[in-house]
Amino acid sequence: MEADLGVLSVFLMAIALGMDAFSMSIGVGLQGISTVQTGQLSFIVGVLHIILPLLGIYLGQILGAFAGSIATYFGAAVLIILGAKMIYEEFKDEEEEITLKAGWQFIVLPVSVSLDSLSIGFSLGTFGIQKLFFVTGVFGLVAAAMTAAGVALGLKIGHAIEKTSILGGTILMIIGVKMLFF
Repeated sequence: MEADLGVLSVFLMAIALGMDAFSMSIGVGLQGISTVQTGQLSFIVGVLHIILPLLGIYLGQILGAFAGSIATYFGAAVLIILGAKMIYEEFKDEEEEITLKAGWQFIVLPVSVSLDSLSIGFSLGTFGIQKLFFVTGVFGLVAAAMTAAGVALGLKIGHAIEKTSILGGTILMIIGVKMLFF
């Protein structure tokens, strides 16, 4: 089964994936970072949101070739579970301290908010996604833009915006259900 996602679905999925990066970058912006650091952080997040889904897509295609239509249901389930996890994480009482001083944190934080894109790529790979470079390119550009916007917002308004992952999780769950039934 090959899937050709519409442009709107691709952008909605990209926004959902970028929500974690957006939330993280608000926290980083609260601490105040330079314009150069904002650019570096946005670039790293964007590149990871291209590379990790591509890797996931290839792994999902391998599973899809072996498991057939079962892989399609598995891929949709991954989207739904990932969306539910994003929503659950927003309701936990624990506050995470986000620090970005230099060195390894410039890799650890972007990787931590980009791992979901590996799972999304895996899910898309089980569906035999078309236009994978367009899809992953959009993922990367949107994630980079949302990272830069989150830092800017964090610098400007602080803690006023919270719970953005609820929207992202809901979008992923809806797309997963759509893939299962439509």
